[in-house]
This record gives sequence, C-alpha cells and structure tokens, in this order.
Amino acid sequence: MGMKFGLGTIILLVIGYYIAAEFYLGATPGKKAMGLKVVSDSGPLTIGAVILRNVLRIVDGLPIFYLVGFICAAVRPDNKRIGDIVAKTSVVAA
Repeated sequence: MGMKFGLGTIILLVIGYYIAAEFYLGATPGKKAMGLKVVSDSGPLTIGAVILRNVLRIVDGLPIFYLVGFICAAVRPDNKRIGDIVAKTSVVAA
C-alpha cells in the first residue's frame, strides 16, 4: 500500500526541489559542489525569476536529455539556456 505518484506530481516535486534549493541556498547541491550559484542579471534574485527559470526546464529538456537547452547554450556567447534567458538569470562561479 505504498503511495502512488502521477507524472504531474513527480514533475512538481522535482521542479520544487530546484526552486527551493536555488532560492533559499543560491544553488542546488550539485551546483554548490561545482562552485556555482544562480544570480539575477539585474539585482537580487527573486522567487519569480527562480520559478520561471525552473519551469522552463521542461522546454530546455526537450525533446530528450536537455537537447534544446544544450543547443541554445552552445550557440549563445553567454552560454545561457532558455530558462536563464527568459528569467534574466545566470549561473556563475560562487
């Protein structure tokens, strides 16, 4: 009688993890381990920007293995994925 989670619930939990870690800690544990953090391009990092950049992970992740995000970052001089472009955020050295 274990709990059953639908795909929508799992997606919300995963995105919620990224949002909470980046907003409250400035980075996920993986980013912290790599010496990186998320910052706003124009002032303090807002919860709205963090939510936007992480909801757009869905687009960046299309069609598989973050292909859209990878191509976007590869062709831009600032190496930003769509989520960072729209949210006006950057991942920088901590």
